[in-house]
Amino acid sequence: MAEAKDQEPQQERSITKEEPRKRPRALDQASPVLSEDELRQSGVRKMMQDELERLREENAELISYRGLYYDSVKECAILQQRVKVSIAGDILSLGCTAIGGALIGLSSRIGTSDLFYTKVLVVIGFLLLSIAVVAKWKMR
Repeated sequence: MAEAKDQEPQQERSITKEEPRKRPRALDQASPVLSEDELRQSGVRKMMQDELERLREENAELISYRGLYYDSVKECAILQQRVKVSIAGDILSLGCTAIGGALIGLSSRIGTSDLFYTKVLVVIGFLLLSIAVVAKWKMR
C-alpha cells in the first residue's frame, strides 16, 4: 500500500502535461465537402496536410493516455475487491464477537442450575471469540 502512495504522484505528473501549443486551425471555417477543383489546388492540399499532421500529433499524445486509463481501471477493480474482502472480514469478526460475548454472558445467567449447558455455552462463546480474533488478524 505504501508503494501505491509513492507511485501516485509520479502518475499525476505524467498526466498533467503542459497545454499543447495552439496552432491555427485552417480548416475550421472550410466547408466539410470540397469539390474536385478545390481539392486540386495546392493551398487546399497544404491545409489538409497541416490538419493531418496536427491530428497525427494529437493521436500520438492520446495513445499514451490509453495505457494510463487501462492501468487505472485495473487498479480501481483491485481496490474495490480489497474493500469487499475487508468489509466481509469485518462483518465476520464483529458477528462472531457479538455472538460469542452474548453466549458467555448467557452462560452466567444459567449459572449452577445446569452446569453442562453453562460449559457448552462458554466453550462455544470462546470458540466464536477465537474465530473473530483470527478473522481480524487475517484481514490485515
